Amino acid sequence: MSNAQNISYRMILDSTPQDMIDAWQSGPMAAFVLMRLTHPYLKGGGVVVNVGSSSTHLADTSRYAIYNGVKTALEELARSAHHEWRADKISAFTIHPAAESAMTLNWKRREPEKYAAATAALRGGRLGDPLEDIGRPLVALIADAPKYSGRTMHMDAAGVRETIQTISEGGFLL
Repeated sequence: MSNAQNISYRMILDSTPQDMIDAWQSGPMAAFVLMRLTHPYLKGGGVVVNVGSSSTHLADTSRYAIYNGVKTALEELARSAHHEWRADKISAFTIHPAAESAMTLNWKRREPEKYAAATAALRGGRLGDPLEDIGRPLVALIADAPKYSGRTMHMDAAGVRETIQTISEGGFLL
């Protein structure tokens, strides 16, 4: 499971190229390297779980450009691994946990209005419990990983649901 991330919450114009480099290296680049290194050991039934962020679905993503950008890149790594590695019987999916954590408690202190609005809008009206609402359901997802491979699953107090619908094999309509 990939969940490492250097976090920067700044407006785009207050961010530096180094902020983006740090976020990229600690998030998608670290996951990419780990995925490549573990591939031989995952053949025959292994599972890659990348941890995205529910913040990519906030109504107001001000100050989240870098963080959400690299978290979204983790989704695409998992989707590509699903397609490229399914012949090796490796499943890969992304989760978006909306749970009480040290990070969300910092968010609550930093942006109380945004926190209140976002949590009120969640199904169930609150963030999930890390063990009961995220951990235990995640074990079930991993146990049935081929069914969820290539998908992004949102996890919160109200359960698990797929958040990203993919375009059919027919391609894009322009």
